[in-house]
Amino acid sequence: MTENVVTQIARCSAISSLVLAVVIGLLAAGVPTQLGLYRWIAHLTPATRGLRGLSPAFMLPDEYRYSFEDVARTDLTGQTAVVTGANGGVGYWVSLHLARQGASVVMACRTLHKCDTAAARIRSNFSDADITTLTIDTSKQRVVRSFAVECDRVLGARPLDMLFLNAGIQTAGYDDDGGLPVSEDGIEMVFATNHVGHQLLYTLLEPALQAAPMARVVLTTSAAQFDVPEYGVPTDLETLNKPGKELKPYPYGQSKLAQVLFAQELTRRLPAVSNIYVNLAHPGAVDTGLYDKMNLGSGPVRWLVQQLQDGFFWDAEDAAVGLLYLGLATDALKSGNVRGQYFHPQATRVDPHDKFATDSAFGQAVWEFTDSLIVK
Repeated sequence: MTENVVTQIARCSAISSLVLAVVIGLLAAGVPTQLGLYRWIAHLTPATRGLRGLSPAFMLPDEYRYSFEDVARTDLTGQTAVVTGANGGVGYWVSLHLARQGASVVMACRTLHKCDTAAARIRSNFSDADITTLTIDTSKQRVVRSFAVECDRVLGARPLDMLFLNAGIQTAGYDDDGGLPVSEDGIEMVFATNHVGHQLLYTLLEPALQAAPMARVVLTTSAAQFDVPEYGVPTDLETLNKPGKELKPYPYGQSKLAQVLFAQELTRRLPAVSNIYVNLAHPGAVDTGLYDKMNLGSGPVRWLVQQLQDGFFWDAEDAAVGLLYLGLATDALKSGNVRGQYFHPQATRVDPHDKFATDSAFGQAVWEFTDSLIVK
């Protein structure tokens, strides 16, 4: 190959890379957003509803139905809240705004040092914030039980007004044999962390919730619940823990669909006039600083990622608004009898998975399977 040909190939490659960078930059940033392209796609058919609220670019103006101005008008004095996964991301911002509005907040985190650091940040802004920090690892049932005992001690005779089941992981990787890692209780790790541990925690704290005039339970879920295997959620341990190569796209999605089914089945099990309102919020694609921890340098890749962060992702504080709505907007919850519902940003109700979320028998089967995984 002559030097001239090599030069031409290199030049074409550079031009192609530049064109690709420009196209991606335009798509990620302002032009299609300003033209409403993403909003049109997200509202094109029922099949694209998972995109609604994924980022601000996919939002219609009338879908901003709740705001921090609404939060600021809410007095939470005398109310108590528990937030799992509270040291970062949306959990941190939920905790901050609850404390700012006068609630007593139990921040529950896997690492106490990180929890204490997050609590100190909140107190630096609001010196009178009433915050207690406790440790929890929702993948470990013994730790969940210990947390519940400590939480009851902190609550004393007070009821629990709000429970934000927010902690979670997206992946646990794969073990040395290429399979899915399991928890110390023998349960696939993502399912154990995102779903089983929270179902157990709810059960343990239910008496404190029942004692509240109006208790709100909010689960942080995801549009990943639309991306699940053909059977939706496993209802036997062998299928749940099968080799990772057969389930690579699905551990996270099926754990999030399980949360949806949990909220719906719990709503069916509670009395129709129960004081406990259980709902789910998908915060959208959130900029949690993950990419800042990656060594992307300062070149085109870093620039492209920055365009995605700036043009597509929700700021973590803004992403918390949907969760706060389901915890604070008590009049709206009561008047609409909002129970077992699934919401996208910002406080927009969206129908969950067509096949599985409409099958009450399947929801009951998943509940009973989950219950069988909980150590008695």
